[in-house]
Order: sequence, then structure tokens, then C-alpha cells
Amino acid sequence: MMCNNKADGGLDVYDLVLSPEIREYLRANHIFSVREKADIVHSGCRPVEEKRAALEILLGEAENREDWELIHDLLRLYDWSLDEMRDPRPKQVYLFLERRGCARIGEMRCQNDSTGNVAGVFDTYDQLMAHLKRLEAEWECGDAPERVDWVAYAEKWAMVDGEMDVTLGLYVYVGKGQLFIQRFKPWYLEQAQWKERLKTAGVPCEVEGMFRGHSAENTLPLPFRNGDLVRVDIPDLEEPVYGVLNIAQLEKDRYIYLLYREDHCLRELNMSYQQIDISSGWRVIDWTHPAQPSELPAGQELLAELSDYLHRLEKTDKKAAQELYLRLPEEVPLYHPGAKTLEDLLEAARELHPDK
Repeated sequence: MMCNNKADGGLDVYDLVLSPEIREYLRANHIFSVREKADIVHSGCRPVEEKRAALEILLGEAENREDWELIHDLLRLYDWSLDEMRDPRPKQVYLFLERRGCARIGEMRCQNDSTGNVAGVFDTYDQLMAHLKRLEAEWECGDAPERVDWVAYAEKWAMVDGEMDVTLGLYVYVGKGQLFIQRFKPWYLEQAQWKERLKTAGVPCEVEGMFRGHSAENTLPLPFRNGDLVRVDIPDLEEPVYGVLNIAQLEKDRYIYLLYREDHCLRELNMSYQQIDISSGWRVIDWTHPAQPSELPAGQELLAELSDYLHRLEKTDKKAAQELYLRLPEEVPLYHPGAKTLEDLLEAARELHPDK
């Protein structure tokens, strides 16, 4: 099974949270609802076959009709995708595209799923899986079982309605010392005649997009306060990104922005959703860690000043501290005539953009 069982036979979903600091905080302070469990299982870094088995267990834990129907419908989507992944279609072909790392977040924003070099073309699913096994041995994945990364993207193309079209995207990850399919992109169900195709597959329209990370808010409690210094170590990036969290609780909504330094500017990265707002599948709860000023790379000392500034402002003007990201442009140049302190710099940025 993909995660440890508790004494009562339920799933220990906390094990699927990869950031140890967030995992232990949640374990001590939050009991997952069945829907939260389903969400964490579905988006977690485990093989799709194991996640489907875990969702089947969660179906039995559902305590109301709404949760039962949600997980039941999600299982229908898994079943369609697993069948599409394995079952042959006329004139099918699998394209295997290796991914490459990025030096900066700005580069990641320019990528999409199919960015990468075509490293293999296969006629069948079995041939694709045999290729993954060869790569697993070549890369000696078993020697580094703690490594987690998104290493490739594959697409299944086949003859559909008289022409070649993509039917399924497959995200290939490394984890637990092996290569595996971590999630699907059901292209066939999202393209022409998508409503009819979803109906034929037995998948309600709402379910297909229900667990998309960029549109699903991150409502889980986190072990951070406004102004905290953090490290985000997304595997796609060559080096971790350090930044300061600006957290605002506005009525019922929580907004989280990472203020980080890149290209001589202070930039914003939206972390209010389950997935970090870049072209990726990386979750906030997996790759965010507390950091100390002593960890900052050379040239990043301004972030420690910004952290202290927000912590101080939180005590004197909580509203202004929480809404700093609203009052700044998306980029703040770190060099400005007459700006001798951090406060001078932020004020100059606001003057240049009075609409903020």
C-alpha cells in the first residue's frame, strides 16, 4: 500500500506530505476530512495505481453522500485513464519527452508540459514501461530512494475520428527509488465533443477539473506567520529559492505570496493555491520549509531585512503588514536613487505605481 495504515485500518495520509516541517505540524494540529484526504492522495507523489487503491479505501470512509459521490466519480476518471493508458487504439504511438531543470522561476513560467526533447517513440504501453525500467537502472534510482523529481512527460497519440490526436498525457516521476506514472492529463476527455466523451466515460463534467491544483485553494493550516523567511526547494530548480511570506487573511479567504529576489528585483509568487503558481505540479505542502537568515545565499540579505520589517509592521499596523503584496507592483527594482533603507525602497515602488 502506498502509505502506512493506522491501527484503525485508515490511511496515514500525513505521510504523503513531503515537507517534514509541514507534515509534523499538520499531524499535531489538524485532522484531515475525507475530502482533504482524497485531495492529498490524488495530488501526491505516488504511482497512479497506488493512488487509485488508496481512493478505493477512502470511498469506504466517506461519511456523507456528497463525499462518497465525489470519490466515486474520481475513481471513474482514474479507471478511464488507466484503461486509456494500457489499452491499444488504432495507429497509436507513445512519445517520451525528457524534462530539463531551470535555473530560475522566470524560466519555469515559460515552460509547459511538453517542453523537452523527444527521447523515445514507442508503439505500445509495455514498450514505454520497459523504457522506464531501463532508465531506472541507468540512473541508479534505487541508490537514492529519497530523491523526488518530475523527470519526463509522455503522450499517447492515436487515430481518433479519422485523424491522429493526443488522448492522454502521462507525468513520469522518480520517487522511492523507482520511476512511475504520477498523474494523468485526460486530453481526449477535454477536447472536441468533451461533454459527450465525459458522459460516455461515466465521468461528471465537474470531477475532471475538481482537483486541479492551480484553481483549488490551499486551506490547510501552515506553520508560518506573516513575514517568515522560507526556503522553497522545487526539484525543477537548480537552487532553492529563498523568500519572505506575505500572508493575508481577508474575511474567509487566505492569500499567501512569496516575496523573492530575481534579476535585481523583488518579485511575487502566488502560493495561495495547492500548487505553487508556476508551470509545474509542485505542491506548497511538499516543498516549503522554514529558513534562517544564516542560510541566505550571498546577495540575498535584503530578505532578512524584509522579514524583520514585516514582523515589526505586524505589531503596529497588522492590516498594512498583511496587505503589503496588494500595495506593491509585481516587481520592485532593488536599486532606486535616494533609497537608503528597505522602507525607502518600498515607498519609492509605491510612488512609481500609485494605483497599488
